[in-house]
Amino acid sequence: VGAGYSPKRKAADDVRLRGMGDVEASPTILLTAGWNPLDFVNFYATYTGATKRANGNTLNIGTTVGFPLFGELNGFVDLSADIADRKHAQTYYGVTAAQSVTSGYPVFTPRAGVINTALSIGLNYELTEQWSLGASVGSTRLARDAAKSPIFPRRNEPTASLSASYTF
Repeated sequence: VGAGYSPKRKAADDVRLRGMGDVEASPTILLTAGWNPLDFVNFYATYTGATKRANGNTLNIGTTVGFPLFGELNGFVDLSADIADRKHAQTYYGVTAAQSVTSGYPVFTPRAGVINTALSIGLNYELTEQWSLGASVGSTRLARDAAKSPIFPRRNEPTASLSASYTF
């Protein structure tokens, strides 16, 4: 269980969003569950509920498979998908009639469902029993109706991350 924050999306910050209006910021509630049937396999799910109802809700589901490389260095492969409710899909990928007039995009009403899939590979180095460093690279691909959105002509986005973790 946790809390998060979804920042404001400003139309003025991105040429693709001109005329689309802003999306208000929203505190979020996070509920996460995981299952490790084997030491090297983790299945997980995270529900993100926006406290501002118009922003909608998402569910991220995925699996991570780890493998030892040498010494304290381990590798992993992660595959996940984000699923959105109708409100989230409309807020972030849809175009209302009013937005169509101001943005020039055609009206687009996406359905709830899978909005993206992601694949990443990475490394994790255990510095101590509590501390580790990680790095990963991958790609996120828009799916289904989100991929048809006139707002986002690019369907694939590269991803990269660096992390430091403390286990207690």
